Amino acid sequence: MRIVHMADAHLGFSSYGKFDGNKNIREYDFYRAFVTACEKARELNPDVVVIAGDLFHVRRPPAQAIAVAQSALALFECPIIVVAGNHDNSIHRVSSPLVTLSLLRNVVLFEQPSLYEVRGSYFYCVPYTESPPNFLEADYLVGHLRDRRVPKFKDSAIEVPDKYKIAMLGDLHMPFEVSQNTFYAGALERVSFNQLGVPCGFTFYSDGTARSRTFVEIETRPFVELTKPPEDLEMVRNAVVRCVIPSSASLDWVNQVRKVALHVTVRITDEVDVKDDLERDLPIVGSILDSFREFCQANKTKYSPAAIKLAIETLEEKSLGGKSS
Repeated sequence: MRIVHMADAHLGFSSYGKFDGNKNIREYDFYRAFVTACEKARELNPDVVVIAGDLFHVRRPPAQAIAVAQSALALFECPIIVVAGNHDNSIHRVSSPLVTLSLLRNVVLFEQPSLYEVRGSYFYCVPYTESPPNFLEADYLVGHLRDRRVPKFKDSAIEVPDKYKIAMLGDLHMPFEVSQNTFYAGALERVSFNQLGVPCGFTFYSDGTARSRTFVEIETRPFVELTKPPEDLEMVRNAVVRCVIPSSASLDWVNQVRKVALHVTVRITDEVDVKDDLERDLPIVGSILDSFREFCQANKTKYSPAAIKLAIETLEEKSLGGKSS
């Protein structure tokens, strides 16, 4: 039994408001990661693919997210088990976006706990729940569950029993070994800096046993944290960057990073008390002034010189006030 274990694709996720034409760049990063993961998975000739929840990021994803999921999954010749995660399960009267996959002959959806058989082996499939499910007997477990043995989920009421050949879980955005046969596959792309330094990808079990587990990494957009100017701006080109600097530091080099990075966040750290960290997004006041002057120059026929002068003087006062405080 050759098993591919994916989770947390979060198709439809977008952030930063950066576009390439009419495409949100981060949204398409997630599509690209999923398509790449599926291509790599097909090369492994699996007997079954399991997706342990959060295939979609929201219950009403963009049409493109649905199209990407359908086209990528339709290319597999093996069964695909998809369990609902907390992001894509049905709630109240909002139906799950997973129903859009129901027409694919090879996809089996689970929004309720159920058993499913593949080549004589039984998979117990459990969608997201915060209450301990009734862990039925099966060869394998597939679940979007928060095992309390994971430090992040220590307050959870759930502990997955070690009675399955492999328990394949989703919801933790990093590959993690809970026990000798219970694993999180991690996410296919980074949602935040909580995943800094964590690889993205999926897990492959070449003979259906925990000991045959290997991690298949997916190349994704880099997340970089800086505490000083980079030696070469090329190392942060098109990256998502967090600059962590003390309040007394100059922000000049940060503005240089901003010119080449996809997105820059600045965390101002109080050197005395780190608990007072403040994280905020650029632009800073100086860059607002520069941008506003450019805007005024391009639109000088629309607004009176007096109004423009007053607005610039007000921004300059704010800038000076910020520097002296």
